[in-house]
Parts: sequence; structure tokens; C-alpha cells
Amino acid sequence: MAAWFIGTSGSTSSNGILKMYTNPSSGTIITGGNDVTPVNRLIGSSNQLQVDVKKGGDGFTVSGYNSTPVLYQPQGANARTFGSIQLALTKGSSVVVNYDPNGQQPFQIYIGFQIYISEAQSI
Repeated sequence: MAAWFIGTSGSTSSNGILKMYTNPSSGTIITGGNDVTPVNRLIGSSNQLQVDVKKGGDGFTVSGYNSTPVLYQPQGANARTFGSIQLALTKGSSVVVNYDPNGQQPFQIYIGFQIYISEAQSI
């Protein structure tokens, strides 16, 4: 994983907090989250990742991950943010993204990642 982006739309001036953790092991987001179809923007390759992507919301849980986030990003109520991250994800690994809106109600969030497939490791 090389880069990320996040966009939010909220109704207050409070900053929310985005946190990303690696390898969660359990929770209702894993067992009952809503399926999401990943989109390849076709910049460089038409290959499709073989991944399961879920989305949750209020009331979904996740646990079993390291308590230190690999990404910690304050986010304005109506903002777009981009950044780089160097994170090697091997086959079978996963990430979970948690967004705390910090009082923004209602709010919307979207997030994306730039991911490279390693031919050397046949991911």
C-alpha cells in the first residue's frame, strides 16, 4: 500500500479522527459488514485485486488488532486529505479503518488506497 485519500462531509467545524489498524481478527464488521466492490481506476494496470471489502457504521465492532494505529489522521468536517504510507500487506492480511466523527452529525466519509501488486511475491 503506497497512498491513501479520505474525504468527509459533515455539519460542524469539529475535526474527526481517522485511524487505520492492521490484521483485525474478529468483530461484526468482519462477519456482518456490507460488501463493497473495489474500483480499479485503471492507472497503470487493469488487474483486479482479489479482496473482500466491507463497510460498517454505528454499532459495528472490530477487535484483535494492535492498539497502535499505522495511520492516524485528524480530518476536517468538510475536507479532502491525501497522504503516503508504506505498508506491505501479504496475502491473507487485512486493515480496518475507523473514523470517529467527533460530533459531526450527520456526516459522510469516503476513503481509497493506492495499492501495488508485487509480482515477486505473487500476491
